[in-house]
Amino acid sequence: MTTARELSVPTKADKLRLFSRINYGARGGCWLWTHETGRLGYGRFYYQRRTALAHRVMFSVFIGDPGPTLDHICSVRPCVNPYHLRRCTQRQNCVEFSRLSPASINARKTHCLRDHPFTERNTYTKRGGGRQCRACNKNYSR
Repeated sequence: MTTARELSVPTKADKLRLFSRINYGARGGCWLWTHETGRLGYGRFYYQRRTALAHRVMFSVFIGDPGPTLDHICSVRPCVNPYHLRRCTQRQNCVEFSRLSPASINARKTHCLRDHPFTERNTYTKRGGGRQCRACNKNYSR
């Protein structure tokens, strides 16, 4: 798979092959990828002796540099409509935009498992990035 910096402009023949693998009549304005997908459901497109994510190639053809992370506004993974994509940071994609991801669910929690509030005074951040309740940690240490 190519990274964002490795995407190059597809040739005319590549574009014709790319456009022929899309179902443009899907509900909600999605353009669904009809060819090979990866295990996570994102379309895969082979061109210039490399495999790339189809939605990233489409974004680069219609809009420009996709940057490091693209978010599917429609939340449909096989959608390659470039107008259903937006540039974002990895944190935005995982926590702010994705309502069902574990990181997003945990970020919205206001209390720990033992119902202590996650306040600035009662919370510290672990090295891995997770939050820890000081009251629970103090009780555990006893």
